[in-house]
Amino acid sequence: FYASVISGCIPVLFDGGVADFHEEDETCWAWRGNGEGSTLKYSDFAVIYNSSSVRDGSVDVIKELSEMSTVSPERFLSLRRGVDRAAAKMRYASTEYSDSPDAFSTFIEFL
Repeated sequence: FYASVISGCIPVLFDGGVADFHEEDETCWAWRGNGEGSTLKYSDFAVIYNSSSVRDGSVDVIKELSEMSTVSPERFLSLRRGVDRAAAKMRYASTEYSDSPDAFSTFIEFL
């Protein structure tokens, strides 16, 4: 996940899909939140699918992803920009070479 974001790829996450799991159950999965208490809002840089919708066929993941850049170019560009912002917070860099916050300074800020 992190390597893909740092490489500039838009991550695709599948949420749910476990028989004992209920959509309304509170979880600690970061992409379930709205960004409160976190420095990252996953929906700004990741495509998140409900596994039940994929399994029952109401969502065609391959078609949607392959057509995103032409059907929803604004969303695609927004996700790309979000990946750029998220990647900066996931990498480790010496302050000698960068003025932007890295993963360590983001973690310290969160504490």
